[in-house]
Amino acid sequence: MRAKQVFAMAMVLALSGCASTDEQLADAAKYHDWQLMSVDGEDVRHHQASLSFIDALQLNGFSGCNDFFAASNIREQRLEVTNLGMTYKQCNAALTGTEQALLATLKSAPIVRLGERQMTLSGEHVLTFKRTTP
Repeated sequence: MRAKQVFAMAMVLALSGCASTDEQLADAAKYHDWQLMSVDGEDVRHHQASLSFIDALQLNGFSGCNDFFAASNIREQRLEVTNLGMTYKQCNAALTGTEQALLATLKSAPIVRLGERQMTLSGEHVLTFKRTTP
């Protein structure tokens, strides 16, 4: 019986640690603008793609050609994106490739890693962002 209680307590602590980490990630990502710097290590700064999180992790962004928006949440250090919508402008091939990589990665529940001024989303592709606001 004692072993079950210890196991149950360990699980509660582990799960509360994940929730705390997820909240910290969400708080650190919110209210900043993030410029896409690279896709799978390839420099894409010239495409001007970016995203930002506002209240309740509402996601807004620019793919380099189209604007997009979605609801999002961080769970178990993964960014979950739902209700993704966007404008539909016709883009040149280079911008379309960046846009497809960005949107595919957002849809793939990528792992979120945050540094002081950098965010990495690792899913379908590895996207590296630089924080552009204080």
